[in-house]
Amino acid sequence: MNILIVDRQGIRAPNKPLEPIAACWAAPAQLFVRCENYMKTHPEITFAIKKAFTKLEQEKITPWTFLLSNKMPPIKDFHGRIIQYRGVTFEGSPTHFFWNGFIDPFLEELIIWAFKYALDHAKERNFDPDSCIDIAQQSLQSGISRIFARMQDIDRRLRGGGFPDKVPPHNIESIERSFLTKINEYKTSILQGCQNNIRTSISEVKKERRIEMKTNDWKAAYGWKEIEKEYEISKRAFGKKINFVKDAFKRKVIFRDIEQAYFLASNGFCKPAVILAGSVIEELLRLYLESKGIRLSDNTLNYYIKTCVDKRILKKEINKLADVFREFRNIVHLAKEESKRNTISRPTAKSAVASIFTIANDFEMST
Repeated sequence: MNILIVDRQGIRAPNKPLEPIAACWAAPAQLFVRCENYMKTHPEITFAIKKAFTKLEQEKITPWTFLLSNKMPPIKDFHGRIIQYRGVTFEGSPTHFFWNGFIDPFLEELIIWAFKYALDHAKERNFDPDSCIDIAQQSLQSGISRIFARMQDIDRRLRGGGFPDKVPPHNIESIERSFLTKINEYKTSILQGCQNNIRTSISEVKKERRIEMKTNDWKAAYGWKEIEKEYEISKRAFGKKINFVKDAFKRKVIFRDIEQAYFLASNGFCKPAVILAGSVIEELLRLYLESKGIRLSDNTLNYYIKTCVDKRILKKEINKLADVFREFRNIVHLAKEESKRNTISRPTAKSAVASIFTIANDFEMST
């Protein structure tokens, strides 16, 4: 059987046979071993995820290489804020920002997107979802390793003033392992939903020789028309409630994420639905506070909610909603899911989506 080793130098053949379809951790080289035929089963998934990582690297990581030359282009962080350093060395604030959460939300968003892309690919072509999700998982593992290896290389060049061999490499093992764990958690959650939904759906498709929903039609089945039926709020009406969000692209992202959160909740992917709904609420609160001219000293959901309550610009009921959401997000971690009683249910995920519109109503009344 043909085996390939994928590492930061590219793809190459090993010196001796290895077990097929195995992911092998071999620090510090961080090699991922894959079966060539296995990867070729769904090349579209591998290519799409690789392309997404390349775009992320080019837009968010590579610009840092110009910091010492005072030609660093501006970078937008996950919340749309402009980051640009001029006339400074790579220490203190730049180093802290580079390694402490700057890239994390982009990677989490990419992980969610990649698994959804793999599921859509399986449904569109009537493939086994397990194999598509496995491909997505391994492509994500390779991409995560590549991103942090690139960051490590840039960090070393900047700290060494252009001479990377003068300084030791930044230790990326811990943060890389944490993201590999997140990938496994997302995969487990997705597979749980697949057992109850995707396989049943595909089985019915085979029997009836038709596909009830294709990838290009998911918005028609789970878009704003369906959201309006269930939550009694149209896209237009919701847009008016968040008129403090002026950036056209940011509004588009918010509308998109609400659609996708509704899609995930409706199809039994409860954990990802709660995560995405929570992210939308967190960003809406941040933008709302900024629109009120309030300077923010922290970037957490709890802080945003407390600030809203303290400033008396939103109802105190939002605090109760926050308590519920904290419980939602705590259960996202596998360690918290000790029994079926702790598992996020579909009604709970639907409630998380509904919370977005509850808070939006408060925005409108406080304007």
